[in-house]
Amino acid sequence: DLTNPAPVQGTYHIQVAANTNTASLITLYSTGGALGAVTNQSTATFPVAGTNLWAGLHPFYAIVKTSGGLEYRTGTQWVQLVSTP
Repeated sequence: DLTNPAPVQGTYHIQVAANTNTASLITLYSTGGALGAVTNQSTATFPVAGTNLWAGLHPFYAIVKTSGGLEYRTGTQWVQLVSTP
């Protein structure tokens, strides 16, 4: 539900799905660092309040760690958050 551009005033949900059932940690990152993390799940939905990031161009990506010690990073998705009058 995160469009591009998106109003700062919204709360959005970003879903991450790992292509493995051995995911031990999924962490979502954006401007300022980690926005949230889940353990022992292969998919996760993270709520993101636009007011926590404010207006501007923001990167979103996730890092997935597996129980075997492997680590993967998703591609970066850029989203413009805009203030609305």
